[in-house]
Amino acid sequence: AEDKTAQMQARAGAIDELVASGALTDVTSMGKDDITVELERMASETDVNAQLEAMKRELESGGGTPQITQ
Repeated sequence: AEDKTAQMQARAGAIDELVASGALTDVTSMGKDDITVELERMASETDVNAQLEAMKRELESGGGTPQITQ
């Protein structure tokens, strides 16, 4: 059950990133203006970069297998 939950969270995160990058169109919120879409894309990139940096620090400190938190 925990593996399935982790897989679903990973899929949701991937879809969110694709929508934020503009690769996928979010048909549920077509009323967003360009500024809102760009701000969401930038926030997504910042979040991904922060997660990568946290994983790098964990690996450098010998913390074992890095875990992505949301």
